[in-house]
Amino acid sequence: MASFYWPQYQRHTSEDHGIPLFSLFSWMTEYHRALNAGTGTGTWAIFVPPNVKFEVDDVCAEWTFAPNFFNYIHVRAMYGSVADWPAFYQEALTHLKPGGWFEQLEISIQFEFDDGTVKEGVENGEVLDKWSKMFINAGDKFGKTLQTAEKIEA
Repeated sequence: MASFYWPQYQRHTSEDHGIPLFSLFSWMTEYHRALNAGTGTGTWAIFVPPNVKFEVDDVCAEWTFAPNFFNYIHVRAMYGSVADWPAFYQEALTHLKPGGWFEQLEISIQFEFDDGTVKEGVENGEVLDKWSKMFINAGDKFGKTLQTAEKIEA
């Protein structure tokens, strides 16, 4: 088993596979500073290690941390939250240490099914298609796209 930064979580494993939860962090044996951008209110946190603290800040403004500060920056579900993605990425990369890890996960709010049942004119699928388009249009109007997953460039 790999060493973990949060040893109290080593005992929690998946019953199906014996894979430690938080295995994402297993490669980071020298894990010192991490940023979880877009964590929300933090009310989801049940177990908080003593070396973790929450800070409320605006990731869309100039960051107040020193350059090369973080070993790991995690961004998830920030669609509809960022008006200027290139500026956000510049801030993130400026504050990521050389050799650090940046990870982002975004989802699409456009409903789609493999069998094509979510499209205009198809019974029961049309409502979901209209909902998606309405929200995408609203995001475009207020200047914060909800199509981050579709528009992001690797």
